[in-house]
Amino acid sequence: MSPTISRLLAECLTDVAPHQRPSYHRLLHFLDTNLIFLKEWLDEDNFERALNAVWSASVGCLAALVQKSIKTKRPASHFAHLYGAFRVLLNFFFGDRLPNDAANGKDVVDAGEVDDLARIARVLRLYSCSSGALLSHYYSARHRQQRTLPPGVFPFGSVTARVLLQGAHLRVEVLNARHLKPGTMSKYVRSLNYTLN
Repeated sequence: MSPTISRLLAECLTDVAPHQRPSYHRLLHFLDTNLIFLKEWLDEDNFERALNAVWSASVGCLAALVQKSIKTKRPASHFAHLYGAFRVLLNFFFGDRLPNDAANGKDVVDAGEVDDLARIARVLRLYSCSSGALLSHYYSARHRQQRTLPPGVFPFGSVTARVLLQGAHLRVEVLNARHLKPGTMSKYVRSLNYTLN
């Protein structure tokens, strides 16, 4: 089933304009038809195993497509469509109960697979962001990290600065810089220049 799932996923995402939504009808019809056939011919335990195998194959195909898209440097809109496909597959297989929820006292999928799903979702969300949104995510993560540090602890060093905004001009005066790690300051200055320009 994996080659067919890969082909149908790729077909969903080819020649889709950034403002259009891809159609997953053929993929969902293929999965639905095969799962209905399996449900008719298998008992409950075997069907659950087959369903888990089809789910694993679908996620494997999606993960391979994500890696291929990263290597070929596809645009952010492509990753947004991939993230949509990921959410459609989650909804198709699990509906309202997500994979990390408990169903009848047991996990729907194992913990390792939940970690893989979280990693795939995080990669898709990051790659589908625009530059401004990505910078915003980075700064909010850094802000959360700094808020968790105890007072007086500076793992990257410390900079004391005086900042003055005068009309359309920003004046920054560095008063003190202590224990800075090599190379860390240059990326902050580059990102600061990017956000100001």
